[in-house]
Amino acid sequence: MPCQLIMCSIPVDDNDIDAAKTFYSALVGMDMARTPVPQPAYHIWAANAIKLKVHTPWYPAEKTILYYMTDDLKKTLADLQKVGGKVVNRPQDMEMPDEVVELTQEHYAEVSGTPRNDIGSVPATWAMVEDPGGNHLAILELPGWAAKEYNGGQLTAFHYKEQTSSVAKGAQYALATEGRTARAGG
Repeated sequence: MPCQLIMCSIPVDDNDIDAAKTFYSALVGMDMARTPVPQPAYHIWAANAIKLKVHTPWYPAEKTILYYMTDDLKKTLADLQKVGGKVVNRPQDMEMPDEVVELTQEHYAEVSGTPRNDIGSVPATWAMVEDPGGNHLAILELPGWAAKEYNGGQLTAFHYKEQTSSVAKGAQYALATEGRTARAGG
């Protein structure tokens, strides 16, 4: 059941997103990049290829979530239930709209230097687990193209290039929930 910690996701109010970006950029010592998702979100690659992300909430009352990657979601969930974990969201595909898939393909093609046609609309199958203390953990099984991003916990040139791609720094993002656009990086 060994899982790799791959991301810490920190929801903040829409009014606080710029302050959170500034705070976490200062904390880690690097500018956060715009994350290619519809709502305001920024990320930075921290130690051991763990992505630190600040974003507006996906759902009401969302709290900080640690994301773990596994090779076998079904087995990991069964193992966690044996040691006091409770599955609070059953396994489901995480789906990306077509425009996010296109933006992600553009982003990874720029960063890797080659076209990425293997990026699909399902970047993960995931479930939410509650630990015995009531904390929520997201457990993800990723397809090959997405799992490569975490590279066994090693920061690579890819991660540094990913922080500064034109998609991360300057692309337009439609904020579907409000019908407005935001300029990445600001």
